[in-house]
Amino acid sequence: MKVKWLFVILILLLAAGCTGTGTDTPVSVPPATEAPALPQIQSPDILLFYMHDANTGWGLTETKVLRTFDGGLNWYDVTPPGLEYVDFVPFYALGDQAFWILIPDPAKENASMLYRTYDGGQSWEFFDVPLGTALIQFLDNDTGFAMSDLGAAAGSQAVAILKTTDGGATWEVIFSHQGGIEQDLPFSGQKYGMTYSDPSHVWIGGSIPMQGYIYLYASQDGGKTWAYQDIPLPDTFSDFFTGVNAPIFFSETDGILPVDLYGSSYSRIFYHTTDGGVTWTPGERVISLGLYSPVSFETIFLWTGSPKLYVSRDSGQTWQTIETNLDISAILVGMQFADENTGWAITSPNGAETSLYKTTDGGATWTLIIP
Repeated sequence: MKVKWLFVILILLLAAGCTGTGTDTPVSVPPATEAPALPQIQSPDILLFYMHDANTGWGLTETKVLRTFDGGLNWYDVTPPGLEYVDFVPFYALGDQAFWILIPDPAKENASMLYRTYDGGQSWEFFDVPLGTALIQFLDNDTGFAMSDLGAAAGSQAVAILKTTDGGATWEVIFSHQGGIEQDLPFSGQKYGMTYSDPSHVWIGGSIPMQGYIYLYASQDGGKTWAYQDIPLPDTFSDFFTGVNAPIFFSETDGILPVDLYGSSYSRIFYHTTDGGVTWTPGERVISLGLYSPVSFETIFLWTGSPKLYVSRDSGQTWQTIETNLDISAILVGMQFADENTGWAITSPNGAETSLYKTTDGGATWTLIIP
């Protein structure tokens, strides 16, 4: 199980305030009235989660899809009929009602089952889709995109970019690597993530073993053609290697780009854009490769689980620290903040079972809500 945590997909979305006790005593409250007809799961072993707001959210265990209506205190089973495992599979949430889960078929190449709900898990549809291991993103209930892994070699990775206009039922290939053919999105480099800010503008970030090189490619025609986006590193880090995660956009113009730095020390810089990704400006380096959770264009949380939590309130240009009541640096495996006060963290104390913590004071005090 510890190895699988390396592949956790962090879902970084907005949520808002809730309350806690400020102790390590598990909180117990009556079941939420919003979900009286759903079977409740006691102390679920949550592997991945996404909170839409202060109350409603989604969680995945190894075998179940769950909903919460009270900020994570109680969880209810909304698993699609016939689905036997979930584990660390790709998923995407759009609001509190639309949710997609991609289950790769291990017996078939580039084949998966895509489960979809538009009513918060009350009913599901499922489709055979031409996607293997893939990252998925939806802009609305109909329009979605996927970056499907076609296989990797030493320092290289082939991918296909696909689009759906019917909510995932059918997919059209927009771009695909072809063996022996030079293409504008190169086969070289590991591809870490993909982001569409609208149906036309898309970015892919990754890494290549070259000092002082930021691996970021952009497309202005929905992914058909690509161009390298030359973003210089500050001179201080010109001999560092980098890893580029997908940009995160909060509007058509405002976005942030996390860039990991590997050299004499491990650290991270957040670039930001206010012109839709045409130009990117680096912020202050933060000496941490912890989990990050932006709650707005301005506010970003960064945490390894140590007693020191980092927060930026100016898009990563400067950083401050918050002293926490926990040291879970050896077992922190997931984190999401809803706003400047409310956040959740998953730990895996024994490498298998998980615990869920919650903060309501900006990360200073964390309360155990699922032991």
